[in-house]
Amino acid sequence: MVQTNCYICKKNTYSILTSIDDDFYGETFSIVKCQCGFSYLNPRPRLEEMGKYYNTSDYHPHSRGNGILYFIYKIVQKITFRSKYKILKKYTGNNICHLDYGGGDGKFSNFLNSRNQVSSVSYDPYFKSSNSLDFKKGSFNVITLWHVLEHAYDLDVLFENIEKMLSNSGK
Repeated sequence: MVQTNCYICKKNTYSILTSIDDDFYGETFSIVKCQCGFSYLNPRPRLEEMGKYYNTSDYHPHSRGNGILYFIYKIVQKITFRSKYKILKKYTGNNICHLDYGGGDGKFSNFLNSRNQVSSVSYDPYFKSSNSLDFKKGSFNVITLWHVLEHAYDLDVLFENIEKMLSNSGK
């Protein structure tokens, strides 16, 4: 674990908001609130430790199963995929060259690739079988980060990479 300053104001003046026990690893995490109002995890795992928290079959977005909960989850997932596809079409038109950053197992990219005039790739730094992040400059006209920012270790590096991969007119 490593102590970190506030991402917003860069100061190290905070109070503990709450502590959370991790059932999987027996660790306790503290959510702190900075004097500027931003809340964040502090201390946080080191970058090289992050993968262990996502590489578990019990992490719901990566899990598989049967039963009513998974059935409902799959239905809701299909509805949200269609809704997200409509949003992409609205802002990019018909030819979509897409990167789903933080896309887990790639289901959304697979859904998009089943559509006409869509090319989609999924990348997730914490998902074992994800594509590598070796893309050409300006490769994509749309990049999505659904439910990603709260998982990103370094937002500055994340957005530098996104900017490089996004075409000049990209969204």
